[in-house]
Amino acid sequence: MKRSTLKFLLLACVISIAFLILIVGVLPREVSTSLPLAVSLFILIVILAGDLSHRATTPSKRPARTPSRRIPGRDVQYLTRQVAVSVGASSDYYRIVLDRLREALVEKVSLETGMDKKDVKRILTNRQEAGTILRDPELLRLLYTEAPKKGNERLTMLRETVDHIEAWKA
Repeated sequence: MKRSTLKFLLLACVISIAFLILIVGVLPREVSTSLPLAVSLFILIVILAGDLSHRATTPSKRPARTPSRRIPGRDVQYLTRQVAVSVGASSDYYRIVLDRLREALVEKVSLETGMDKKDVKRILTNRQEAGTILRDPELLRLLYTEAPKKGNERLTMLRETVDHIEAWKA
């Protein structure tokens, strides 16, 4: 315990004992001694409660966190660079770019339909279920076919995918 708390506790005890001695000296002998003890204990409790409420601190209010702003332009520029690189890269890298396009589609479908992103992502992982939401057979073909050989076929396919994602409406 802190020194100031001990000093205050000692002072409260001295006041309580002094009050008890004063009351016992003033009251006649017929009154039971339990009444002055109870009053003395009550005074001690009031003093300690007052001290605790005086020392108690209230938690500071934290400002509400604002969600970080995403700048879609940067995402699009980054994705554009990835599309350009995927022309000559491995089929795994092409799949990564295609997955990023799927993520963009998940956000768009979620915004347009009001569905939860997790639900949309789960539905779009299955080609048959994705067809019920997208209702665009060409977009389905572009999203779920194997990667074409290296070169301009990939670039054409990715451009078509981006165009279909942009044109998609709920």
